[in-house]
Amino acid sequence: MMTPPPVTILNPNLPADPDSVARAIAALVTIVDGARIRTEAGESIDLAGFNAGVRALCTAVGHLDPAAGQRLVPSLVGLSQALDTLAAQLKRRKHDADEQARRRAEGTPAPARVAETYRSTNQRGT
Repeated sequence: MMTPPPVTILNPNLPADPDSVARAIAALVTIVDGARIRTEAGESIDLAGFNAGVRALCTAVGHLDPAAGQRLVPSLVGLSQALDTLAAQLKRRKHDADEQARRRAEGTPAPARVAETYRSTNQRGT
């Protein structure tokens, strides 16, 4: 399984105009949806830089006039829903991996169980 390269999220100096912000929201939704699809397929994901992209988006939205910001609410809700869906998928994936490890460990003698836990932890990168 190959880990995709980190994605470039957004220019940290995102212009605070409604069209640029709308495009940035759409780009973030696309990234989140792509990450969800890769996760569902069992692939690893790398969202390095995602927080910086969201920070740039929030800064830009904060500089919009209220009427322009209000028009972006449906898009921002869509982004929030995409993030919630990805978070749920990641939680399911972690639960499934933990459950598989638990089942393997139940039938494995203690020294082998320790070795397997060590290998699993190192493979996750944590």
